[in-house]
Amino acid sequence: TGNGLDLLDKLFYELNVQSKTSDGKKPFMMYIDKIYSVIGVGTVVSGTIRQGTVKKGDKLLLGPTSTGKFIPINVRSIEMHYYKKESAKTGEVVGISLSGVDVSSIKRGMIISDLLYKPQPVREFEAEVSILVHPTTIREGYECTTHIETISETAIFHPLDKEYLSAGDTGKIRMKFKYHPYAIREGQKLIFREGKSKGVGKISKIYKM
Repeated sequence: TGNGLDLLDKLFYELNVQSKTSDGKKPFMMYIDKIYSVIGVGTVVSGTIRQGTVKKGDKLLLGPTSTGKFIPINVRSIEMHYYKKESAKTGEVVGISLSGVDVSSIKRGMIISDLLYKPQPVREFEAEVSILVHPTTIREGYECTTHIETISETAIFHPLDKEYLSAGDTGKIRMKFKYHPYAIREGQKLIFREGKSKGVGKISKIYKM
């Protein structure tokens, strides 16, 4: 029927198309999607490698924790589709066994990264957003679930260039993660939703803790 094509076009426009070739040369970084405790193996995290290469025995950082710290860890082993690997590269979905951290200390949305990636904990940031669907208006103090990579966290909104935003509007918003800091960077795409409300955007500025 063509119903919703304008929304589909907008979502495609917002997709972040990256070059795996250039990303492969950058310091390793992966957002954690799932966490396991495997008998005989220990703590295992899985996800899609966003950039760089990781090798068995590498020394990495994990975080940020709720206080904004990053924990030193070691790569014990790497597995892809039930096969052991000595290394893994950008774009591959892998499970990585870690030493130096307990499974209870890990949260979905954290990252593991090379020391050269220099991860920073972020609690507040600005974003250029588009409101796709919203029954009323978005004003100061509005809260909704915001998704960035594997991060899924309640964020508090503070419109910057307008008093409020309605469906179809675009604008700049300062956002604050309500409960935990995360490792995010300028240029990353985000989606926010709450009930029938939906919006998309891109991080334009971060405020370091």
